Amino acid sequence: MSEWKDHLKDEEKQRVEVIYERRQRLKARDREFTEEIQRIMNRAIRRMRRAKGKS
Repeated sequence: MSEWKDHLKDEEKQRVEVIYERRQRLKARDREFTEEIQRIMNRAIRRMRRAKGKS
């Protein structure tokens, strides 16, 4: 644990926890969006290759 966290007031600790949890959810959502874009891109690339007569 970071040394500065030992000097937080109770209300600050609660706020840091809330912010940390929100950040984790945002990161997870960002990963989901990135993965979905990747899947769409891969499908488009496969269609493009088939259209060009490649396998």
